[in-house]
Amino acid sequence: MDYFSDSLISQFGALLPELFLAVIALSALIFSRFGRPHAVKRLYTILWAQGLVLLFSIWWLFAHVVAALPGHIKTQYLFGGSITVGIWQMWAVILLQFVSLVIAWMAKRYSQRVKRLPLEFLGLLNASTLSLSLMLKASDLGLLFVSLEASGLIVALMLALGSLSLPKAALKYLVLSGISAVVLLWGIVLIYLSTGSLNYSEISHSLTSASAIWLLPGVGLVVASLFFKLGVFPFSYWLPEVYEGASLPVLAYLATASKLAAGFVLLFLLQGPFQLLVGALLPLCSVLIILTLIFGALGALKQTSIKRLLSLSGVVHAGFITAAVFGGFPLTFFYFLGYVPALLLILYLLTEAGEENPTIEDLKKFRASYPRGGVLMIVAFASMAGLPPLVGFWAKFWVLIGTLYQQQWWILSSMILASVLALYYYLQVVFSLLGAKNDEGHSHAAALHPLTLSTRFWMIALLIILISVGILGPISL
Repeated sequence: MDYFSDSLISQFGALLPELFLAVIALSALIFSRFGRPHAVKRLYTILWAQGLVLLFSIWWLFAHVVAALPGHIKTQYLFGGSITVGIWQMWAVILLQFVSLVIAWMAKRYSQRVKRLPLEFLGLLNASTLSLSLMLKASDLGLLFVSLEASGLIVALMLALGSLSLPKAALKYLVLSGISAVVLLWGIVLIYLSTGSLNYSEISHSLTSASAIWLLPGVGLVVASLFFKLGVFPFSYWLPEVYEGASLPVLAYLATASKLAAGFVLLFLLQGPFQLLVGALLPLCSVLIILTLIFGALGALKQTSIKRLLSLSGVVHAGFITAAVFGGFPLTFFYFLGYVPALLLILYLLTEAGEENPTIEDLKKFRASYPRGGVLMIVAFASMAGLPPLVGFWAKFWVLIGTLYQQQWWILSSMILASVLALYYYLQVVFSLLGAKNDEGHSHAAALHPLTLSTRFWMIALLIILISVGILGPISL
C-alpha cells in the first residue's frame, strides 16, 4: 500500500472536508439557538462556508491525490485502514458536496418562495453530507453501518422540519430506514462470523477460505440495505408517499445525494471486499434490475403529480445505476453526471414555481409566468428522457453499451423498453410545457417574483453541465 508521509496534515488532511462540514453543521445549530436565527448574515455564512469546503476538496484531490502525473496517483489509509482516500473516493465526495451545496441554496430559495425552513435545516443537511462522505471513504463495515444509520436519522429529522404531512412522511422513512439498518447489521454480523473481520481488505483476503453458508447471505443482506437507499425493486415501495410528503429540498436530497452515496458504496464493495462474489450475486441482481426497470416505467406512465412521477421514474434510473455499478466507476460516475444535474434543475425550477405538490397542469402556469424557466425545464426533462445531444442520452447509451458488452440480453431488453416508456411520460411533460402560452396575469406574477442572482447562477451552472457533458459524451468513455 502507498502511504503518505507521517506528518499530521498528511495523515488527517484528507478528512479536513468532513471536519469542516462538522464545524458548519454545529455553527448552524448554534446560530439557530441564539440571537436572531433567521439573520441573513448567518445564513450566507453557512452557504459560503459550504462552498469553500467544496473548493478545498477539489484542491486536495489535485494537490495530494492525483499529483502531477497519472502514475503518481496515491491512496491514503487512515485509522488502521478503516478509512481509504483515493481518487475514486474523492471524486464521489466532491460530487456529493456539489449536490449538497446546490440543495442548500435551493433551501434558501424555498424559504423565500414557499415555506420558511429553520436554520437547523442547513445544519442537518451538512451533518448528513458529513455522514455520507464518511460512508464513501469507509473501508470498514462498522464505520459503514454507523455512517449510514446516522445519515438515515438525520434525513428523518430533515423530513420532519420540512414535511408537508408531519409526521407521516418522516415517521415512515424513519421506520423503513431502521429496518434497512437492521438488515445491514445482520449482514455485517454474518460476514464477521465467516471472515472474522470487518475491514474491507481483510475480508477480501478471507473470502477464499470463508464458509459460504453464512457469507453469501451476509453479503446479500448488505447489498439489500444499499438497494433500499437506491430505490431498487422491491425496496422502492416507500418512495412515492415519502417524496409526496417531503419538501422540495428534502426530496432533492433523497433523490440525488442518498442515491449517489449508496451507488458508489455498492460499487466500492463489489470492486473491493465482495469482488470474488460478483459472479454469485449477478444472477439475483440481474432479476432485480429487470423488475426495477419494468416496475418503475409502468408505475410512472399515468402519473400527473410531478413528485410521484419523479419518484417512480427515479426507480427506473435506480435500475440503470445498478447496472452501471457492475460496469465500473467511470460508467457509474458518468451516469450520475447525467441524472443528478437534470433532476436538481427540475427541482430548483419547481421551487421557483412556488408549488408544494405541482402537477403537469401547474407547470403550464410556470411556463407562462417564467418563459425562460420553462425552457430550462424542457431541457432538463428532455435530458431525463434521454434525448440527444443532452448528457442524459449518453448516460443511458453507455450503460446500454456496457450491458451489451456483458451480453446481459434480458437486462438490455428491459432497458430499451423502460427507455421507450420514459419517452412517453417525460415527453408528456415537455409537450405540456411547449403548449403553454403567456397571459397578462401570469406575466404580472413573474414581475412580482424576479429570479435572484443565486438562482440564475445555479440554473445556468446546471444547464452548462447538461449541455457540455452531453457534447463530450461521445468521447467521454
